[in-house]
Amino acid sequence: MVQIDLTLIASVINFFLLVWLLQRVLYKPVQNLLQERQKTIEEKLAAAAERERRAASKEEEYEQHLAESKKEAQKVLKSATQQGEALKQEILAKAKKQAAEIIAQAQRQAQEEQAQLWQHFRGEVGKVAIELAEKVVGELDEEHYQKLMDNIISQLDPNTLGEPK
Repeated sequence: MVQIDLTLIASVINFFLLVWLLQRVLYKPVQNLLQERQKTIEEKLAAAAERERRAASKEEEYEQHLAESKKEAQKVLKSATQQGEALKQEILAKAKKQAAEIIAQAQRQAQEEQAQLWQHFRGEVGKVAIELAEKVVGELDEEHYQKLMDNIISQLDPNTLGEPK
């Protein structure tokens, strides 16, 4: 049979006393330390997740702001292009108008000069014709020849002068 002696009882009591003492002195403080460590890690993970969420929110905000800025820049560019095109059309219209005015003025001036030259030519032709007629016919009535020359000159077309027939 099994003999239970005092040493065995003392050893069992020592064992339970040691377990109780280790639990009180070592196990509970270590357990508390591990729980605090776990709690700190969870808090830091939660804080990191919050920072990540805020960073994602800021990034989304930044992307939205960037997209709005791009749209605004495109609007400004489109507006500037339209204004430039309108200014170009206005400048072209003014230039065409000025060119037309210059051409019209040049045509009027050319017509005036042509009329002046025609008048001068008529006078010169009349004088030359009278001089030739005087040489050929002798002394004739200048008034009669002047009417004759005016009649001949008035039948001439001023647009065909200088063109060979």
